[in-house]
Amino acid sequence: MPGRPVSAAVRARLAVLGVAALGFLPLLPLAAVALLGLVGVWTMPETRAPRAPELTTRDRSHTGG
Repeated sequence: MPGRPVSAAVRARLAVLGVAALGFLPLLPLAAVALLGLVGVWTMPETRAPRAPELTTRDRSHTGG
């Protein structure tokens, strides 16, 4: 079943879009690595250094302060 005839201008635009899409193909691995990195950072549990306990007045008297 033939479709509607496509004008030359539309074919030219599709060709330009196709060439542009092919130009982005080498960037796909980089995008995949970046996406995996974001997912890894997003799902990683927070690893914060433990806070030092606050010095009380009694502790300061023993340290000479």
